[in-house]
This record gives sequence, C-alpha cells and structure tokens, in this order.
Amino acid sequence: GPSIELGPHSASVPEVASLFLAPEVPVATPEAVPAAAPTAKPAVPLFQHLAAAKRAAPKALAGPAPASAVASDYFVVPSVGNKLPPCTLPVWCVIPNPDDIEQCVEILRVTVGNKVPTKRLLFGKRAWILLGRRIQEVSEGPQPDIGLATPRASRSHALLLRNWLGQVFLMDLGSGNGTIVDGKKLRPKDVVRWKIGAKACFADDQTETFELCHAG
Repeated sequence: GPSIELGPHSASVPEVASLFLAPEVPVATPEAVPAAAPTAKPAVPLFQHLAAAKRAAPKALAGPAPASAVASDYFVVPSVGNKLPPCTLPVWCVIPNPDDIEQCVEILRVTVGNKVPTKRLLFGKRAWILLGRRIQEVSEGPQPDIGLATPRASRSHALLLRNWLGQVFLMDLGSGNGTIVDGKKLRPKDVVRWKIGAKACFADDQTETFELCHAG
C-alpha cells in the first residue's frame, strides 16, 4: 500500500494510523467484577452509650417523697407587697429565677397528733418569709407570713431565706424559746441551710413540725 516518508524512514498508512489510536482495554464482564465489601459501622465509644442511657433514664428524686404525696391541701405565701423584713437581709437573699432553681421544694406542715390536716406551704414569689405567733389584738409591728400554732413562739420568731438557686435557709431572730433544725438548736441570727428531709421546730416540738420536701 501507499507509504509516507518520515525523514530517513518510511511507513505505511496503517502503521502511521496505529500510532494515534488508543490501545484496546479489555472490558470486564459482570461476573469478573468483585462485589464491594459491606461498609463496617464505626464503633460507638462506651461513654456515648452511657450518656445516651442516662438521658433516657427517668430522673429519680433522692430523699423523701414529694410533699404532694402526703398532703393535697396547700397554702401559697402571698407576695411581700410593701412589707419590710424585720432585719437586714444577706446580699444573696433574692427571689430565684425558675430556670436557676436546682430543686423545687415545699414545706410540709404537720400537726402533732394530726389534730389539723397536714398542709403544704409554697414559697410563691418570695425571697424571705417571716414565721411567728400571730396576735390579732395587736396591729403594730410586722405580722408573720406563716403564723405558728404554739403560744410559746415569738411574734417575730424566725426568718426563712432563699438564694438564687432556690436553696432554703433559716435564721432565728432571737426568739425566747429558740428554733431547732434537724435536732440542733440555732444560735440567734445565725443563718443555717435547711436541707431536704430535715425537720424544723419553732419554740417547741410538741405542737407542730415543718419538713422541707421535694415539690410535686
């Protein structure tokens, strides 16, 4: 056939064309293509399993049963209005923001001998609450927010205080017959934490007791 002069060499047309054609690549049949190996799922660390289980598990309340399991009747301490505290309050004594409260609590008021039905006392929007003996005939001086049943209590007997976390504290105001929390008598004007499950007595423990409980 015809030839092409390439300098000192010559080549036929089919030979030249073969220089510009891609070599043939064998096509694999479906049977020849190996199946892809299944993708292994990444291992989940143990701490993620534990965290997921903790989120799914219901939150158990430590300590005594909620106050609502003992009594359905309740009393909400009214707002403070123009009422002034009987003494200078600590700087941390504030109305807690509901989102900041660690544990919602209530007071369970129990009369010795169950002479009066047990009642729950709710703090409402209060930073401090005055406990004392109510005297109807006397209008002067601060009236207590929670009236104590025993005649041995002072008019301004003790002060309940709350902080920004919703924690509760008690302070005896120099009462004549004292305040007892969890079996220990408070020193006048000392601020003591009132923990969940602890009982408080004002003036005597033969009339009524007050226990701080989980709300609910």
